[in-house]
Amino acid sequence: MFNQFDVTMKTLLSAAPSSWLKLAGIEVADMELIEDKDLQFEETDLSTVTTTCDKLLRFRAGIPDLYHIEFESEGKNVPRRVLRYNVLAFYKYNVPVNSIVFLMRRAADRKDTTGRLELINSEGFKYHDFQYRVVRVWLIPFEQILASGIGILPLALVADVEESELPGLVLRVQERADVELDAEGRDLLWTIAYLLLGLNYPKDFIENLLKGKDHMRNSSTYIGILEEGEKIGIEKGEKIGIEIGEERALKNTILRIGELRFGAPTQEIIDRVQAIHSVETLSTLTERLVSVESWEEFFLKFPQAG
Repeated sequence: MFNQFDVTMKTLLSAAPSSWLKLAGIEVADMELIEDKDLQFEETDLSTVTTTCDKLLRFRAGIPDLYHIEFESEGKNVPRRVLRYNVLAFYKYNVPVNSIVFLMRRAADRKDTTGRLELINSEGFKYHDFQYRVVRVWLIPFEQILASGIGILPLALVADVEESELPGLVLRVQERADVELDAEGRDLLWTIAYLLLGLNYPKDFIENLLKGKDHMRNSSTYIGILEEGEKIGIEKGEKIGIEIGEERALKNTILRIGELRFGAPTQEIIDRVQAIHSVETLSTLTERLVSVESWEEFFLKFPQAG
Protein backbone atom coordinates (compact mmCIF):
# COMPACT_ATOMS: atom_id res chain seq x y z
CA MET A 1 0.00 0.00 0.00
CA PHE A 2 2.66 2.53 1.01
CA ASN A 3 4.57 2.30 -2.25
CA GLN A 4 1.31 3.19 -3.99
CA PHE A 5 0.84 5.94 -1.40
CA ASP A 6 4.23 7.43 -2.29
CA VAL A 7 3.42 7.48 -5.99
CA THR A 8 -0.08 8.85 -5.31
CA MET A 9 1.24 11.78 -3.29
CA LYS A 10 3.90 12.51 -5.90
CA THR A 11 1.15 12.64 -8.53
CA LEU A 12 -1.01 14.98 -6.44
CA LEU A 13 1.85 17.32 -5.62
CA SER A 14 3.02 17.55 -9.22
CA ALA A 15 -0.51 18.40 -10.34
CA ALA A 16 -0.98 21.33 -7.95
CA PRO A 17 2.20 22.37 -6.07
CA SER A 18 0.94 25.91 -5.33
CA SER A 19 -2.21 24.53 -3.69
CA TRP A 20 -0.15 22.34 -1.37
CA LEU A 21 2.08 25.22 -0.32
CA LYS A 22 -1.02 27.33 0.32
CA LEU A 23 -2.23 24.67 2.77
CA ALA A 24 1.05 25.24 4.62
CA GLY A 25 0.46 28.97 4.75
CA ILE A 26 2.76 29.86 1.84
CA GLU A 27 1.22 32.01 -0.91
CA VAL A 28 2.77 31.26 -4.29
CA ALA A 29 -0.15 32.11 -6.57
CA ASP A 30 1.93 34.31 -8.88
CA MET A 31 4.95 32.05 -8.98
CA GLU A 32 5.88 29.83 -11.87
CA LEU A 33 7.07 26.34 -11.00
CA ILE A 34 10.37 25.80 -12.78
CA GLU A 35 11.62 22.67 -11.05
CA ASP A 36 9.89 19.65 -9.54
CA LYS A 37 12.08 16.66 -8.74
CA ASP A 38 12.52 13.73 -6.43
CA LEU A 39 15.02 14.41 -3.67
CA GLN A 40 17.86 12.11 -4.72
CA PHE A 41 21.58 12.10 -4.06
CA GLU A 42 23.97 9.93 -5.99
CA GLU A 43 27.08 8.21 -4.65
CA THR A 44 29.30 10.60 -6.62
CA ASP A 45 27.52 13.67 -5.24
CA LEU A 46 26.66 13.74 -1.55
CA SER A 47 25.61 10.36 -0.24
CA THR A 48 23.67 7.29 -1.14
CA VAL A 49 20.28 8.57 -0.06
CA THR A 50 17.24 8.08 -2.27
CA THR A 51 13.66 8.87 -1.33
CA THR A 52 10.58 8.06 -3.37
CA CYS A 53 8.08 10.61 -2.13
CA ASP A 54 10.11 13.63 -0.99
CA LYS A 55 10.06 16.47 -3.48
CA LEU A 56 12.00 19.66 -4.06
CA LEU A 57 10.08 22.57 -5.56
CA ARG A 58 11.59 25.75 -6.98
CA PHE A 59 9.43 28.71 -8.04
CA ARG A 60 10.35 31.65 -10.22
CA ALA A 61 9.69 34.70 -8.07
CA GLY A 62 13.02 36.44 -7.58
CA ILE A 63 13.94 34.23 -4.61
CA PRO A 64 16.21 31.19 -4.69
CA ASP A 65 14.46 29.13 -1.99
CA LEU A 66 13.66 25.48 -2.43
CA TYR A 67 10.63 23.85 -0.82
CA HIS A 68 11.17 20.33 0.48
CA ILE A 69 7.87 18.45 0.80
CA GLU A 70 7.55 15.35 2.94
CA PHE A 71 4.36 13.26 3.11
CA GLU A 72 4.01 11.04 6.17
CA SER A 73 1.58 8.19 6.71
CA GLU A 74 3.59 6.51 9.50
CA GLY A 75 5.42 9.36 11.25
CA LYS A 76 8.47 7.48 12.55
CA ASN A 77 11.58 9.61 13.25
CA VAL A 78 10.20 12.52 11.23
CA PRO A 79 12.31 15.35 12.74
CA ARG A 80 15.62 13.53 12.24
CA ARG A 81 14.83 12.44 8.70
CA VAL A 82 13.56 15.87 7.66
CA LEU A 83 16.67 17.52 9.12
CA ARG A 84 18.90 15.10 7.23
CA TYR A 85 17.13 15.76 3.92
CA ASN A 86 17.15 19.51 4.55
CA VAL A 87 20.90 19.57 5.26
CA LEU A 88 21.69 17.37 2.27
CA ALA A 89 19.59 19.55 -0.03
CA PHE A 90 21.28 22.68 1.30
CA TYR A 91 24.74 21.26 0.67
CA LYS A 92 23.78 20.12 -2.80
CA TYR A 93 22.10 23.34 -3.98
CA ASN A 94 23.52 25.96 -1.55
CA VAL A 95 20.22 27.87 -1.25
CA PRO A 96 17.68 28.16 1.60
CA VAL A 97 15.58 25.01 1.95
CA ASN A 98 12.12 25.18 3.52
CA SER A 99 10.88 21.82 4.81
CA ILE A 100 7.17 21.08 5.06
CA VAL A 101 5.75 17.86 6.53
CA PHE A 102 2.21 16.80 5.67
CA LEU A 103 0.91 14.28 8.20
CA MET A 104 -1.72 12.39 6.25
CA ARG A 105 -3.52 10.68 9.14
CA ARG A 106 -3.76 10.77 12.94
CA ALA A 107 -1.67 7.60 13.28
CA ALA A 108 1.30 9.53 11.85
CA ASP A 109 1.18 12.18 14.57
CA ARG A 110 4.00 11.58 17.07
CA LYS A 111 4.98 13.62 20.12
CA ASP A 112 8.28 14.68 18.61
CA THR A 113 6.78 16.04 15.37
CA THR A 114 6.42 19.58 16.67
CA GLY A 115 7.90 21.61 13.81
CA ARG A 116 11.11 22.18 15.71
CA LEU A 117 14.17 20.09 16.53
CA GLU A 118 16.53 21.57 19.11
CA LEU A 119 19.84 19.79 19.66
CA ILE A 120 21.56 20.39 22.98
CA ASN A 121 24.90 18.92 24.05
CA SER A 122 25.89 17.59 27.46
CA GLU A 123 27.00 21.07 28.56
CA GLY A 124 23.53 22.45 27.95
CA PHE A 125 24.62 24.35 24.83
CA LYS A 126 22.03 24.47 22.07
CA TYR A 127 24.09 23.86 18.96
CA HIS A 128 21.29 23.45 16.44
CA ASP A 129 17.74 24.79 16.16
CA PHE A 130 15.94 23.37 13.12
CA GLN A 131 12.42 24.57 12.32
CA TYR A 132 10.02 23.12 9.75
CA ARG A 133 6.33 23.38 9.01
CA VAL A 134 3.86 20.65 10.00
CA VAL A 135 0.42 20.33 8.37
CA ARG A 136 -2.03 17.88 9.91
CA VAL A 137 -4.32 17.06 7.02
CA TRP A 138 -7.17 15.65 9.12
CA LEU A 139 -7.51 19.07 10.82
CA ILE A 140 -8.08 20.96 7.55
CA PRO A 141 -11.80 21.69 7.01
CA PHE A 142 -12.98 19.77 3.96
CA GLU A 143 -14.80 22.93 2.81
CA GLN A 144 -11.39 24.59 2.48
CA ILE A 145 -10.25 21.79 0.18
CA LEU A 146 -13.46 21.98 -1.87
CA ALA A 147 -12.84 25.70 -2.35
CA SER A 148 -9.26 25.13 -3.47
CA GLY A 149 -7.86 24.09 -6.83
CA ILE A 150 -9.12 20.96 -8.56
CA GLY A 151 -5.64 19.45 -8.22
CA ILE A 152 -6.04 18.71 -4.50
CA LEU A 153 -9.75 17.85 -4.54
CA PRO A 154 -9.27 14.17 -3.50
CA LEU A 155 -7.65 15.42 -0.29
CA ALA A 156 -11.08 16.52 0.96
CA LEU A 157 -11.93 12.87 1.65
CA VAL A 158 -9.15 12.56 4.27
CA ALA A 159 -9.45 16.09 5.70
CA ASP A 160 -11.62 17.07 8.68
CA VAL A 161 -14.66 14.98 7.84
CA GLU A 162 -16.76 12.52 9.82
CA GLU A 163 -17.32 9.06 8.39
CA SER A 164 -21.05 9.73 8.20
CA GLU A 165 -20.38 12.79 6.02
CA LEU A 166 -18.33 10.93 3.41
CA PRO A 167 -21.20 9.80 1.11
CA GLY A 168 -22.40 13.38 0.74
CA LEU A 169 -18.86 14.64 0.27
CA VAL A 170 -18.23 12.08 -2.47
CA LEU A 171 -21.28 13.44 -4.32
CA ARG A 172 -19.98 17.01 -4.01
CA VAL A 173 -16.55 15.97 -5.27
CA GLN A 174 -18.20 14.15 -8.17
CA GLU A 175 -20.33 17.20 -9.08
CA ARG A 176 -17.25 19.37 -9.31
CA ALA A 177 -15.20 16.76 -11.13
CA ASP A 178 -17.95 16.27 -13.73
CA VAL A 179 -17.84 19.99 -14.54
CA GLU A 180 -14.09 20.68 -14.39
CA LEU A 181 -12.45 17.45 -15.56
CA ASP A 182 -12.50 15.32 -18.67
CA ALA A 183 -12.86 11.53 -18.50
CA GLU A 184 -9.14 10.98 -17.99
CA GLY A 185 -9.02 13.60 -15.24
CA ARG A 186 -11.98 12.04 -13.43
CA ASP A 187 -10.29 8.66 -13.72
CA LEU A 188 -7.20 10.06 -12.02
CA LEU A 189 -9.20 11.81 -9.31
CA TRP A 190 -11.11 8.68 -8.25
CA THR A 191 -7.98 6.57 -8.43
CA ILE A 192 -6.22 8.91 -6.02
CA ALA A 193 -9.33 9.15 -3.82
CA TYR A 194 -9.47 5.35 -3.59
CA LEU A 195 -5.84 5.11 -2.50
CA LEU A 196 -6.04 8.00 -0.02
CA LEU A 197 -9.15 6.59 1.63
CA GLY A 198 -7.14 3.40 2.16
CA LEU A 199 -5.10 5.26 4.78
CA ASN A 200 -8.08 5.43 7.14
CA TYR A 201 -10.77 2.98 6.07
CA PRO A 202 -11.07 -0.75 5.26
CA LYS A 203 -11.33 -1.89 1.68
CA ASP A 204 -14.97 -3.02 1.88
CA PHE A 205 -16.04 0.39 3.18
CA ILE A 206 -14.22 2.19 0.37
CA GLU A 207 -15.62 -0.15 -2.26
CA ASN A 208 -19.15 0.60 -1.06
CA LEU A 209 -18.50 4.35 -0.74
CA LEU A 210 -17.19 4.59 -4.30
CA LYS A 211 -19.69 2.14 -5.73
CA GLY A 212 -20.29 2.80 -9.39
CA LYS A 213 -16.72 4.00 -9.91
CA ASP A 214 -15.17 0.52 -10.12
CA HIS A 215 -14.08 1.20 -13.69
CA MET A 216 -11.29 3.38 -12.33
CA ARG A 217 -9.49 0.31 -11.00
CA ASN A 218 -9.15 -0.99 -14.53
CA SER A 219 -7.91 2.34 -15.83
CA SER A 220 -4.42 2.88 -17.16
CA THR A 221 -3.91 5.47 -14.40
CA TYR A 222 -4.63 3.02 -11.59
CA ILE A 223 -2.59 0.25 -13.19
CA GLY A 224 0.25 2.71 -13.77
CA ILE A 225 0.30 3.76 -10.12
CA LEU A 226 0.32 0.15 -8.97
CA GLU A 227 3.14 -0.72 -11.37
CA GLU A 228 5.15 2.33 -10.39
CA GLY A 229 4.63 1.55 -6.71
CA GLU A 230 5.77 -2.03 -7.25
CA LYS A 231 8.81 -0.80 -9.17
CA ILE A 232 9.75 1.59 -6.39
CA GLY A 233 9.36 -1.17 -3.82
CA ILE A 234 11.65 -3.48 -5.77
CA GLU A 235 14.24 -0.79 -6.43
CA LYS A 236 14.15 0.40 -2.84
CA GLY A 237 14.50 -3.12 -1.53
CA GLU A 238 17.39 -3.93 -3.84
CA LYS A 239 19.26 -0.66 -3.57
CA ILE A 240 18.66 0.26 0.06
CA GLY A 241 17.48 -2.83 1.86
CA ILE A 242 19.90 -5.32 0.26
CA GLU A 243 22.87 -3.48 -1.20
CA ILE A 244 23.07 -0.45 1.04
CA GLY A 245 20.84 -0.66 4.07
CA GLU A 246 20.04 2.28 6.28
CA GLU A 247 23.24 1.76 8.24
CA ARG A 248 25.43 2.05 5.18
CA ALA A 249 23.47 5.03 3.87
CA LEU A 250 24.02 6.92 7.14
CA LYS A 251 27.73 6.11 7.14
CA ASN A 252 28.01 7.42 3.59
CA THR A 253 26.14 10.55 4.64
CA ILE A 254 28.55 11.20 7.51
CA LEU A 255 31.64 10.66 5.35
CA ARG A 256 30.33 12.73 2.42
CA ILE A 257 29.10 15.70 4.45
CA GLY A 258 32.21 15.49 6.63
CA GLU A 259 34.38 15.58 3.51
CA LEU A 260 32.55 18.66 2.25
CA ARG A 261 32.98 20.43 5.60
CA PHE A 262 36.32 19.18 6.94
CA GLY A 263 38.18 17.71 3.99
CA ALA A 264 38.82 14.11 2.90
CA PRO A 265 38.71 11.64 5.82
CA THR A 266 41.77 9.55 6.60
CA GLN A 267 41.56 5.77 6.57
CA GLU A 268 41.49 5.84 10.39
CA ILE A 269 38.44 8.13 10.33
CA ILE A 270 36.72 5.91 7.76
CA ASP A 271 37.41 2.84 9.90
CA ARG A 272 36.02 4.52 13.01
CA VAL A 273 32.80 5.48 11.22
CA GLN A 274 32.46 2.03 9.64
CA ALA A 275 32.83 0.45 13.09
CA ILE A 276 29.53 1.99 14.23
CA HIS A 277 26.59 -0.37 13.71
CA SER A 278 23.77 1.40 15.55
CA VAL A 279 21.39 3.17 13.16
CA GLU A 280 20.21 5.40 16.01
CA THR A 281 23.78 6.45 16.84
CA LEU A 282 24.56 7.10 13.19
CA SER A 283 21.41 9.22 12.81
CA THR A 284 22.40 11.31 15.84
CA LEU A 285 25.94 11.75 14.58
CA THR A 286 24.67 12.83 11.16
CA GLU A 287 22.73 15.64 12.82
CA ARG A 288 25.68 16.62 15.00
CA LEU A 289 27.97 17.14 12.01
CA VAL A 290 26.57 20.67 11.70
CA SER A 291 27.89 21.69 15.14
CA VAL A 292 31.61 20.92 14.77
CA GLU A 293 34.35 22.35 12.56
CA SER A 294 36.78 19.45 12.05
CA TRP A 295 37.07 15.67 12.12
CA GLU A 296 39.15 15.99 15.29
CA GLU A 297 36.44 17.98 17.05
CA PHE A 298 33.80 15.55 15.80
CA PHE A 299 35.49 12.59 17.52
CA LEU A 300 36.68 14.58 20.51
CA LYS A 301 33.31 16.05 21.29
CA PHE A 302 31.42 12.84 20.56
CA PRO A 303 33.69 9.99 21.66
CA GLN A 304 30.89 7.46 21.14
CA ALA A 305 31.66 7.89 17.44
CA GLY A 306 35.05 6.37 18.01
